[in-house]
Amino acid sequence: MLDPFSGVGTTPAVCKKLNRNFIGFEINPDYIAIAKQRLQQIEKSTLNTQKSENQIVSKYNNEQTNHSTQRELFGMVS
Repeated sequence: MLDPFSGVGTTPAVCKKLNRNFIGFEINPDYIAIAKQRLQQIEKSTLNTQKSENQIVSKYNNEQTNHSTQRELFGMVS
């Protein structure tokens, strides 16, 4: 996405959330600072979400492994 008048970074922020590439232009340094802050917050939020999702997947995989082990112990291999 090309945004020649990025302002406070709404379009780049949405692109970041949707995992899309973007190029933004802005001449007002105050708006640039705000846009950078918004993108950094999204980046932190995304990393936290990914960690949470990975923990859930890991827990699920561990539970599945434990269930498989229990089935094998009882001779009920599926």
